[in-house]
Amino acid sequence: MCTNPKIKKAEQAIRDRFIAIEAALNDLSPNAFGDLTRDVIDKDNLLQARYQNRLMSMFLLIYHLRDDVCRLVKRRGLKKEIVGDFIKQSLPVSLCIRVGDTHKHGLGGRSKNATIPNGLIVVYKTPKGTDTTPSDKAIVIGMALVDSLHGVFHSHVVIEQAVWDWIGFLAKELKFDLTEWLKCGLQSISKQIVNLPPDAHATVQEGSVVAFELPKDLSKRMIKDVKKRAQDS
Repeated sequence: MCTNPKIKKAEQAIRDRFIAIEAALNDLSPNAFGDLTRDVIDKDNLLQARYQNRLMSMFLLIYHLRDDVCRLVKRRGLKKEIVGDFIKQSLPVSLCIRVGDTHKHGLGGRSKNATIPNGLIVVYKTPKGTDTTPSDKAIVIGMALVDSLHGVFHSHVVIEQAVWDWIGFLAKELKFDLTEWLKCGLQSISKQIVNLPPDAHATVQEGSVVAFELPKDLSKRMIKDVKKRAQDS
């Protein structure tokens, strides 16, 4: 057991950060916004902004986890480069940092940032084979995350993979075990993942995690848009 007070403090900062991440995950859960219908989603002009605020809080928590880990690396007397090398190798963590930089410094700001959440991802509960109606129940399962260099991603897929990557790095490089946190903190990672092709209209089991690819022409337009907005900033 470590007795160095500075190391213990740095380790506790990481644990506290993961508690905050767990709270942010709960804030982003489908039931966190109450009962939604297609009509409510269509007419609530603040829903996307409210959801994006919560999403950005999560990205910034993962963004600042880098500072916590760097502090622990320093306290352990290790080379700080191991953190930078890890981030370069982990696209999900890199995306969280890039979106954090864009949020903090604006499109086209420091390092020509151009990574933004752009558009809610909504699932509607409808009878099989029918179109949605205004009264159909709906849930928000994330936002499209658009990066000018790397493409378009599902926000929650990026978040969960980034958290997994940080946990793996901490275990491998610092022998820092977060097994207990995983039991409750990242429950959704263990659910069934359903992969849907572009333009799919599939029936999926309730409680599933849905991963899908946007149509290529839509992805290209979204990437082109974020690049132009960054240049015009």
